[in-house]
Order: sequence, then C-alpha cells, then structure tokens
Amino acid sequence: MAVRMPNHPLVLKLIKEAGGYVTGPSANTSGRPSPTLASHVLEDMNGKIDMIVDGGDASGEIGIESTIVDMSVEPPMILRPGFISKEMLEECIGPV
Repeated sequence: MAVRMPNHPLVLKLIKEAGGYVTGPSANTSGRPSPTLASHVLEDMNGKIDMIVDGGDASGEIGIESTIVDMSVEPPMILRPGFISKEMLEECIGPV
C-alpha cells in the first residue's frame, strides 16, 4: 500500500469534498519521470485515462520522487530514497 498527501490547494479541496480519501495511480507510466505539467501527463497517458485535473505548474514543488519503504521486513528498508529521509522515517517508526 502506498500513501501520499499532496500539498496543493486544488487537490486538498478535492480530497475534502470527496470525504477525506482519494485513490489513484501515478500520473505517469512506470519508469518515466514524474510530470510537472498537465501537458506532460497528456503526452504520456493520452488515450489511457479519462481526465486530467490541471492544477498548474508543479515544477516549483519538492521535485523529488516519493520515498518507498518496504514495511514487510524488520527493520523496514528504503527501496527508493526520496523527499522523506531515513532520519525523518526513524523519528516516526524507529530503525530503518
């Protein structure tokens, strides 16, 4: 399971209006760079999705891929480093 919490007013409003939880896939094909514009999503996903929510340019955001952690092993193991650092994780869950 993956959990993300966006930091964009439009998406936060969508989550609130939906009742608190929204699920969805990434806006890019696996192995491709994360998109920062709706046009990037359209270029990669055209014909594969029904709709794109355009919240504007996201290139000024964090710009780092999500941290992926395997929680099925002890201690948990970082599979892909990202914005959430090992130290940040250890503050919450202990040794990583």
